[in-house]
Amino acid sequence: ELVDAGVSQCAALRSVLEELDNRELLAAELRTTRQPRPGGPAGIGSSQGGRWMGGIWHDWKVAGRSMRLNPGFSAAVMGMLALAIAGNTAIFSIFDGLFLRPLPFAQPSRLIDLDETAPKWDLHYVSVSSLDFYNWQKYNTTFEGMGAFGGGGFNLATPSGLTQFVDGARVTYTLLDVLGLKPVLGRNFRPDEDRPGAPGVAMLEYGLWQRLFSGDRSVLGRVLKLNEKPYTIIGVLPKEAAALPAGVDIWVPLAVDPQSNDSYFLSGVGRMKAGVTPAKALADLTRVHHSIPQNGFGRSVTSPILTDLRQKYLGD
Repeated sequence: ELVDAGVSQCAALRSVLEELDNRELLAAELRTTRQPRPGGPAGIGSSQGGRWMGGIWHDWKVAGRSMRLNPGFSAAVMGMLALAIAGNTAIFSIFDGLFLRPLPFAQPSRLIDLDETAPKWDLHYVSVSSLDFYNWQKYNTTFEGMGAFGGGGFNLATPSGLTQFVDGARVTYTLLDVLGLKPVLGRNFRPDEDRPGAPGVAMLEYGLWQRLFSGDRSVLGRVLKLNEKPYTIIGVLPKEAAALPAGVDIWVPLAVDPQSNDSYFLSGVGRMKAGVTPAKALADLTRVHHSIPQNGFGRSVTSPILTDLRQKYLGD
């Protein structure tokens, strides 16, 4: 107001500071503005209510004056408030999606993470070797099914000439059934496709299907090149499949020899039979594990470890 009246900015600032420094004047102003009258509570249409609204208007004027005098500081404060609100909103959205809602799989309480532990190597998790996984899968008595997957990126080339890097997963043909999911389009992998030397087939994650093909249902049968190798699209995964393995765009069969003694590179998921407890399942897998021939990597060094899926991938 002073600046608008022709007073220089420095003189106006000095006048405002002197006014704010006069505590008696400020106290008197507050008493005049906010002191309630005897006779009951103020109503919106009463004179007391008008003084209450006037007090709010006075506060807004003081705040506005301060913002005009310190625009840089005010902008910084508003920016920090905006970031704080946005951050809290994002955190709540993640918390709601991961912790307040159940995992997006059929009967998730029966699903459990399969891994190996090696205390002698000072490793809590070492992943699972393919030899161990296939023996667990074949000889256990407590699981309805088991699936496994390993990571891997691809340079993807489409028939239109588009090339991009995508995150992928090499999975056993059983994984989708273990999770209790079905393709939204096409079919799942077959056992004969999950073998070394089998023709390349692929399933698209729902998000990649939308981004790359705009949800075109005629995508089945098209051929993509992944690392220069042709893969025929046989299906599209449901949205829920994006939760595990997380962050991938495309699935291809694992296609390893069940008898090969590969390194520890797999993550496993098991669906326990109805009524089976994790403790019983662990005892069963431990029995199977220690019956596997040594073949280089000692089964006496590693042993199975079972963890709740939510705890393994999301933490406590």
